[in-house]
Parts: sequence; C-alpha cells; structure tokens
Amino acid sequence: MLLGEGEEEFLCPISSLPRGSREGLWLLVQIEDDELVEIEIDHERTAAMEERIRSKRAQLLQRTRRR
Repeated sequence: MLLGEGEEEFLCPISSLPRGSREGLWLLVQIEDDELVEIEIDHERTAAMEERIRSKRAQLLQRTRRR
C-alpha cells in the first residue's frame, strides 16, 4: 500500500487488510516500529475521492465534446 502524501510504499500481507479491501480504497492505518498495528477502511475519504474523480472525468468529457 502507499502511505501519506509522499506515497511511501508499505508492504503487508493481504490477510492483514480489512474485508472488502480493493484498489482505490483509502485506509486509516496505525504503524508502530514498522509494524501494522491497526487498519480500517476510510469510507468518508474514499467517497470524497471517488466524487473528485467523477467530477474530473465529467469536466474532461465536456472539454472533448466542445471540440
């Protein structure tokens, strides 16, 4: 997974991820001493980012239709 604004890579077993995890989901993680302590899906942030992506796609589609 990628962590933070700098998208630092952090490797963990798939079995450590919350049920329903998939590409594109935002997660809340707690890491101590390079060990994953707690992890959960951040539903609010995921929804906000999905809406942002939908909005940007709509803007791009409008731009291409104007040409």
